[in-house]
Amino acid sequence: MRSQLLLTGVGRSGTTLAEKVLHAHTEICMGSQPFPDLFLRAKEAYLADRGVVRPNPIGTRFLEADGTIEELAAFLDHDEWSSSRLDDLFDAMAANDGQYTKVLVGARGAVRPGRFFDVYSQLLTALAVRLGRQDAAWVGSKEASFEELAAIILDRGGAAVIMLRDPRDVLTSFHHGRGREFAGATRPTLFILRQWRKSVAFTIHLLGHPRFVAVRYEDLVSRPAEVVRQLAGRLAMQCCGLEELGDVVRDQTGEVWTGNSSFERHRGLSTNPVGRWRQHLDSATATYVDAVCGPELRALGYPAEQLTDAQRSAAIRSFREPVVVSHRRFSSDYSTSRDNVEAELRRLSLLRQSTANVDLSRWFIFPEVFETLGDVGRTPIFVDAHAIGGE
Repeated sequence: MRSQLLLTGVGRSGTTLAEKVLHAHTEICMGSQPFPDLFLRAKEAYLADRGVVRPNPIGTRFLEADGTIEELAAFLDHDEWSSSRLDDLFDAMAANDGQYTKVLVGARGAVRPGRFFDVYSQLLTALAVRLGRQDAAWVGSKEASFEELAAIILDRGGAAVIMLRDPRDVLTSFHHGRGREFAGATRPTLFILRQWRKSVAFTIHLLGHPRFVAVRYEDLVSRPAEVVRQLAGRLAMQCCGLEELGDVVRDQTGEVWTGNSSFERHRGLSTNPVGRWRQHLDSATATYVDAVCGPELRALGYPAEQLTDAQRSAAIRSFREPVVVSHRRFSSDYSTSRDNVEAELRRLSLLRQSTANVDLSRWFIFPEVFETLGDVGRTPIFVDAHAIGGE
C-alpha cells in the first residue's frame, strides 16, 4: 500500500501552493481537494453518533463537543460505507465546486464498499492513476482544515503537512481582492481565526513526530529551496524534479500555474503577498487579531502588538464585523455575540491564572498547547530553526 500524505491548514494559508510544490517531486502524487466531502460526511456521522448536530461539522474544536482524536479515530476505523452511501458521496462530489481534482468522476463504480479508511485508500489509488503517478512513494491530497485527520493518518503510518501563515494575511486573502472567488461565501472573522488557532494547536501537539512537517508560508516563498530540501528529507526522499522551483510552478497537468492569489497572478513563488494585510485590514481588525491570537502569533515568530489586559478586552468587546457574513452555516453575529466575546476573554484569562479544575482541552485542544502558549516570551518556540519538523 502506498504511503498516505495529507496536506492541510486553514484556507488561504498557502496550502494550494504547497500542494503544487509537493506534486513537483517525482515521488509524490498530490490532488487538490479531490474528495473533501468524504471526511466532512464521516465527521457528520461521528457527531451524530455522539448526539451532536451543528451547522459546520469540521469546526474549530474550541468549546465544541467533538470528543478526543482517539475517539474520532476509533469511529473512523469502524465507519461503514455502503454502496448507497458511496453513491450519495459521488453525487455530492460531482456538484462540489471546491473539488478541483475531479478524481471521483472516473472512480464511481470502482470504489468498493468498506470502512472509512478502506474507501480513503481506494480513492487515493484512483487519484494516483488519474494523475499518472501510480508508482509514487507518497500519495495524498490537500484538504483545508483537516488537522484532525492529519493526526490520525500520522498514527496510521502516514505523513502530514500543516501550512501556517500570518492570520492577518489569511484574513486579507479571504475578505479582500478576489477572495470570495477562491474561498466561497464569506465566513466570520472569528471563525477564521479560531480555525487558524486550531492549525497552531495541532502543530504544537504534533511537533516532534518523525513524519510531521509544519511549514510557514512566509518561509516557503522566501527560501523555497531550503524548505523543500528539509521537507523531502523529513519524508526520507531526495529532492527530485524540483530544479525549476521558484522560477515556475506547474499544476498536475504540467501547465504553468499562475497561482490563486486574491490579488495578482504570478508564475513562480512570490513574496508580494507577505504583509499585504497592512494595506487592507483596518486598524480595529488588526488589533482584534492581536487580541485573540497574540500568544499564537508570538509562538510562531510573527510580529504582535503588545497589548495590556485592558486593551485586549476593549479590542474584543468593541470589535464589529468588517464584512457581511454570507456563508449559510454561520450567523451574522458569530464574531460579536455575547457568548463568543466572553469565551474569547475567558480563554485569554486562563493563560494568566490558576487552571485547577479547568478542562483545558475545551479552550486549547491539547494541554501542551496551554503550557506552550503560557511559556511564550520566556521560551521562544517555532521560529526559523523550528519551521520544519519538530526536533
